[in-house]
Amino acid sequence: DQIEANLVAGANTLSLDNLGLDSLGTMEFCIHLELEFGLLVHPEELINAHFAEDLLCLVESRLLNRSINAQGDH
Repeated sequence: DQIEANLVAGANTLSLDNLGLDSLGTMEFCIHLELEFGLLVHPEELINAHFAEDLLCLVESRLLNRSINAQGDH
């Protein structure tokens, strides 16, 4: 998928505006994150993500929080 390739190629400098996500694309991306990784990301949260690195940090923090919460449940 072209979006994933662009993200991997230049995460810290790639502007999310350059990905060409319209409102439907943003929604589909959020759904993909939920289905693929079990992460709930609201489209509104992507407004604050200006670069791919911002988005990666958001996903990493969600994954870390999920891991911490899972450890606390044991």
